[in-house]
Amino acid sequence: FPCCGEKEENMEHLFLRCNDVRRVWFGSQLGVRINQPNMSSNLWLSKWLRKIDDVAAQQVFGLLWSIRRNRND
Repeated sequence: FPCCGEKEENMEHLFLRCNDVRRVWFGSQLGVRINQPNMSSNLWLSKWLRKIDDVAAQQVFGLLWSIRRNRND
């Protein structure tokens, strides 16, 4: 079942579209605003990773892992 109860849970919702997750991204040190409503999570991630350094990339992957872990808990 969806963790937030808002929409069907798929990769895009879990990692990018969920309002709770969007707040996590924006509240992180990266301050990410997710404004591409139709972009797949894979495309978003590949575009984002091209723009950042290794430390920021580690933060992105840490957030992705934390989001998934929180969902699984």
